[in-house]
Amino acid sequence: MPLLEKIVDQINTTIKSSLSTAALQNNRLLGIADKCLDDSPDEGPAPIRPFVVNNFGDAEPVEFDRHNITAYHRILANQYSDATGQNYGGVTSKICTTEMILVVNADRRKIKQSAIELEALIESIFPQLITKQLLQDVKLFRCTITLLGSTFDQLQVFAGEYSNVPFFIKPQQAYFSIRYRISSSFRPGCFQDCCND
Repeated sequence: MPLLEKIVDQINTTIKSSLSTAALQNNRLLGIADKCLDDSPDEGPAPIRPFVVNNFGDAEPVEFDRHNITAYHRILANQYSDATGQNYGGVTSKICTTEMILVVNADRRKIKQSAIELEALIESIFPQLITKQLLQDVKLFRCTITLLGSTFDQLQVFAGEYSNVPFFIKPQQAYFSIRYRISSSFRPGCFQDCCND
């Protein structure tokens, strides 16, 4: 989905603005992360871990040690279909359905909540529609967000995010993931190649 980063930024902004207590405001909500090879270790198999990578290829590893809550998003898959009944100027609109996860890690001692309580809070404030202004900015006709479910099995979440890394989640950490879907309709050809030669 083109310009997915802007949609994720709005999700983060909505969540961040709704976390009202001081303990919850000490958070770091990152954008879209990729699982990448960490070539910094000298010995053993190179670990694979989540990194936030910008459009220039600069990568920052996701770290869980400085904030009460740290979260990042990952894209799992895109599916495309034609939008029935949405034909503009002879061009059929497309629907992109993006499967995503939000991975959350928090210090229970500092936020005074369990993983289940924090997940319920995040799900209750998760946006379901993207604002009209953002729709215009990213040239979408409609954009909806649907929550699909959560995983509290810390080993399962960790195994999906890390390889060749020893399990490091401690009992005081609330570590879980939330699956969600972004469905957006757009007209093909509205997005331009922004790269300059």
